Amino acid sequence: MAQRPRRPQRQPLGKARDALPGSYGTLPTAVQKAAGDALAASLQAAAGRTGVHYLIWYGRIWNADRAH
Repeated sequence: MAQRPRRPQRQPLGKARDALPGSYGTLPTAVQKAAGDALAASLQAAAGRTGVHYLIWYGRIWNADRAH
């Protein structure tokens, strides 16, 4: 899993994380997309327990406040 270089001004409190399958700046392969889909779904399912507020994956934004 690739990670975008940290930008301290965007993530000063350690409450954000950029991660993606494959290489930054390229579309994922079918296998990488499936892995990303599964990761996004598990993070959404655990959002109440983990404090995840939103996810951005494959051009879509999921927000915990609007999910219910």
